[in-house]
Amino acid sequence: MNNNHLRIRILILTTFLLLAGCAQTQPPIPAPASELSASDLGILRVGFDIDDTILYSEDNFLQAAENHDGSGNLDYDWINTHDSVYSTLIPEMAKLVHFFRAQGHTVFFITARPGNSGEVLARFLSQQLGFPIVAGGNLFFSPKENDPETGIRHTVKHRLIRDLGIRVFYGDSDTDIVAALAGGAIPVRVV
Repeated sequence: MNNNHLRIRILILTTFLLLAGCAQTQPPIPAPASELSASDLGILRVGFDIDDTILYSEDNFLQAAENHDGSGNLDYDWINTHDSVYSTLIPEMAKLVHFFRAQGHTVFFITARPGNSGEVLARFLSQQLGFPIVAGGNLFFSPKENDPETGIRHTVKHRLIRDLGIRVFYGDSDTDIVAALAGGAIPVRVV
């Protein structure tokens, strides 16, 4: 076999391999939406902090009295019952909550506030957002706890984020971001 025949055969073989590698295959036909599960559709469990994320609540905390027990701690029973007077819904965040719900995602609210009078906060959020918010259902309280070794108080939101399977968590503070990461969620800072 002469060199020209060998070159032609190599050229034909190379062209064949190149074309075979570039051949397009038909994409699979997607299943009808009615046959897909929530996991197929990418349904998320999304979490939101409350204070200064969903509600602008600084005024509520500034007006709050201290407990009468001499501890110097804020009276969270008072705080949870006065959001309707001193807190304001943040419209852009409300739109984001409604967007997630309209797409079929599950929305949770987690606050570092203690749950004292939490049903009053749930009722206020329900009125403001226009859908049922239920303490222990889609609203959770995770007050700070003392570390038994160091005595330092820290948030325990990460436990709820993990236990609820939240994949994305919105918050305004460093502790929210750390809690999201520790709980296995993607943190989103709200400013």
